Amino acid sequence: MANRIEGVEERLLEVAKKEFLEKGFENASLRSIASLAGTSTNSIYVRFGDKEGLFEAVVTPATDEYLRRFSKMQEAFSSLSKERQQAEMVEYSRKEFLKLVDFMYKRHDEFTLLLSPSFQKQYREFIRKLVELEVAYTGKWLKSTERQFSKQQTVSKELYNSAMTFFFHETFEIIRQDMSLKKAKAYLLMISKYHQAGFLALLSE
Repeated sequence: MANRIEGVEERLLEVAKKEFLEKGFENASLRSIASLAGTSTNSIYVRFGDKEGLFEAVVTPATDEYLRRFSKMQEAFSSLSKERQQAEMVEYSRKEFLKLVDFMYKRHDEFTLLLSPSFQKQYREFIRKLVELEVAYTGKWLKSTERQFSKQQTVSKELYNSAMTFFFHETFEIIRQDMSLKKAKAYLLMISKYHQAGFLALLSE
């Protein structure tokens, strides 16, 4: 069976990544990808369904791993004592986000493709999942530390959701602008500082 030939899928993914980066989704050729990978276009259809399926197979492992790491980061913080959560929230989040930046730059090609115009639906869904995780764990933090949003609960919650969406979009500016790793970390630290000040302003005294 074609899908049992060892190494074919790996070669297809590697060649496809280069093809998509160089030519974009629309201009990428499945025939060219198959030829460079030493196989047939049929083997692409068997494994990935179509060009979009191949594109997703290139990008999704990186986004899934990012989500896993982000969730693990949140869960680790949530397991800390109330006192440590209160004392370490700012420093903890900044330190952990820098680790995520390192991961993004290790998978820079995949995240570059994620931001391409042809993948906007998947990109928006990725951002939605990040916001959903952040909001859920923020709720746990508020409960654990006995804090709450200001008296205008609905406005504060809606504003926080919007702010987090903005925040995650902004974190990917480091990829859009192709910043150096050093500049990317400085940029993210400033964005985090800006965001955290706004978040604290939404809380009751």
